[in-house]
Amino acid sequence: MTVETTAVLVDQPVNKTTLAPQRLHPISLAFEIVSGIRQQLLPAIFAAFSAARGGVVGLIFGVCFLVFSITTSILRYLAFRYQIREGELIVDEGILFKVHRTVPLKRIQNIDLLQNPLHRLFRVAEVRIETASGTEPEAILRVISLSDVELLRSLVFANSNEREVQLPSSSMDQSELTHRDSSGERIESTAERGTGSVQDAQRLLSLSVSMLIKAGLASNRGMLMVAVLFGALFQFSPWEWNRRFHFEFDFEALMKSRPIGYSPLGWVAVGIAILLGTLVLLRLLSALWYVFRFYGYELRRNGEDLRIRCGLLTKVSATVPRNRIQFISIHRTWLGKRLGVASIRIETAGGGAESNEDAAATISRQWFVPAIGEEEIATLLEEVRPGLNWNEGMMDWQPISKLALKRMRRVGYFATGIGLAPAIYFQSGIAIGLVLALGTLIWWLAGKKASSTRYARGPFGIAYRSGMLLKKCSVTFPESIQSVRIDSSLFDRRWGMATLSIDTPAAGPAQHTIEVAMLDERFARQERDAIALSASRSTITKQRPSLEFGPSHVSGFTA
Repeated sequence: MTVETTAVLVDQPVNKTTLAPQRLHPISLAFEIVSGIRQQLLPAIFAAFSAARGGVVGLIFGVCFLVFSITTSILRYLAFRYQIREGELIVDEGILFKVHRTVPLKRIQNIDLLQNPLHRLFRVAEVRIETASGTEPEAILRVISLSDVELLRSLVFANSNEREVQLPSSSMDQSELTHRDSSGERIESTAERGTGSVQDAQRLLSLSVSMLIKAGLASNRGMLMVAVLFGALFQFSPWEWNRRFHFEFDFEALMKSRPIGYSPLGWVAVGIAILLGTLVLLRLLSALWYVFRFYGYELRRNGEDLRIRCGLLTKVSATVPRNRIQFISIHRTWLGKRLGVASIRIETAGGGAESNEDAAATISRQWFVPAIGEEEIATLLEEVRPGLNWNEGMMDWQPISKLALKRMRRVGYFATGIGLAPAIYFQSGIAIGLVLALGTLIWWLAGKKASSTRYARGPFGIAYRSGMLLKKCSVTFPESIQSVRIDSSLFDRRWGMATLSIDTPAAGPAQHTIEVAMLDERFARQERDAIALSASRSTITKQRPSLEFGPSHVSGFTA
């Protein structure tokens, strides 16, 4: 790699940092060709069938598509360049339509890595560079070497680390790239910031296979595995399966054979057994998904960077600067609480909701900590947010309006009555039983929802918890608040209530928003004004004050 020698002080503009234009790793050409051929899979299948039947037109058609795909991949590789110049990452790509993308280094939030088995074999990775502009990566470097990844990281995050970066000239070995603080003392080399830096950095959390199995059993990710299985099965024609395996199912014949006699209780028992077996299978598949996805999970801190590595077949490495974390959310499922397992998700200014389950970015936000013991949460949050003294049990949680429970139950009863009105009119015994059962269920659910919804405000910012089977407790900070608003519907005004909503950057990955419904209207307006004042006064600093969660540090207010 050709790199011009220069020095950059982080507390000054980075316009002196220069990285000469670089191509992707040569092996990326092979990855591009394979990807292009995979995209032309249907023409290739058509050509193969045509050739097998002695057709020439189909074969020529398929070969033309193959040649076109390979040629396009080669041209795309030759046209792609990336460089760093005057404090900006510059990416040039495109064959007929040229794309020139410029990303300021200070805007880059995350640099995530994705490695499948072939990537690891050649010691390369796919790199995704994200900013605060949206849900899609600003740049994707399909295949570059791991040493180039660490060089890119050192240049991009030099600003926030307050250190001088010395880039080697073309005649220097890359292992000689050093980092020096303001006194000129050597900190670490590029090689040390590579594989060694991850190993030598402070380990914050590592997950064993048993912990991953617990987390998988407590979740419902088994449905994803079922979807993948059905997708694979439906790639084949059901008639072909019948022809090969002579699979037939005659329900009428089964009933005539009387496998469990005439007893309705027998069929109920069979149904319950099938249901329980399905649930157990889904939980086992969920545990399997967790092991494959998060095997070898490690969370380490290297300076101000939080680094995550995990994956059994596809290795994912993600970097999150901790001073850019805007939102922290703790999730606890009903079964997870019994097993003592929770998960932690975060939101940064560099990403929103992810629709791709396999995206590397979901590891750094949606699955920031996929499993953690309850006793480890406070210690880890102290590392994620320095000075954050997390004590959820000691917080001065404020309930929603006293009239909220009455309102929820009344609405539930009204909806049930409307839905079952025809059956009640005809005096159906079953309808009356359903009314009683649903009324009892509504009474219980309304009470659980009212008791599980809580809100707190203090010097730390805003905390909010909700949920019954899936309990979520989230916290955001004054400097992260984008806007705060009050919503009041016609029914809210009838009951003297309002909804307090707080917007933060990139809301979505944590799957929990601070939207506190059915607060006392006067209290909600007071809180809106106080939050807006706190957010307007706050500034992001590297030395944060102590953030205590406890009654003595929470503003005295009553609902």
